[in-house]
Amino acid sequence: MEYWTQSKGGGVKALLTLTETATYVNLSASKVQSLLKQGRFPEPKRIDKSVRWRLADLDAWVNADSPMVAKKTGRPRMAI
Repeated sequence: MEYWTQSKGGGVKALLTLTETATYVNLSASKVQSLLKQGRFPEPKRIDKSVRWRLADLDAWVNADSPMVAKKTGRPRMAI
């Protein structure tokens, strides 16, 4: 999976904020923080007082069949 966000200057961002990270992995920001505290989410990089997640780390987490990534299971529902 590839995902790039456009920065205000038109370039590509390789470091994402908490909100951008949550959107990228399709979780809420509070769930990301909860998983981080449990040691079940990639550690962010600290830059001064802010934290940022690397796209490569997030891709590795998603592609590692993380249990938090939504997977469709069970039988399909019948369309009406």
